Amino acid sequence: MARSGRASTKVDPDLLLGWQAKLDGALTSPVIAAGQVYVAAPDLHLLHALDATTGRRLWQYRFDSRVDSPPTIHEGLVLCGCHDGSVVALRAADGALAWRFR
Repeated sequence: MARSGRASTKVDPDLLLGWQAKLDGALTSPVIAAGQVYVAAPDLHLLHALDATTGRRLWQYRFDSRVDSPPTIHEGLVLCGCHDGSVVALRAADGALAWRFR
């Protein structure tokens, strides 16, 4: 509850930037799974999928309404809740709509 988790590992101050990506809008926290980074732009109704190694955009999906929060990844699906009351499941591989439940 107090968010007191920590690691005693020291981080080298001479870190190198691996990659960066230019994405529009205010972004949610990233979710990383199976070599991909997922980040939503809630006000733009967008979800971006990026390659975790290179930062290259793999796909993006535009929802019918505002995205509520960062997605959940489960068994090859990317699950997002939206302000219109729907839950949307996208295929992680290509961003295609798998199902939508309202």
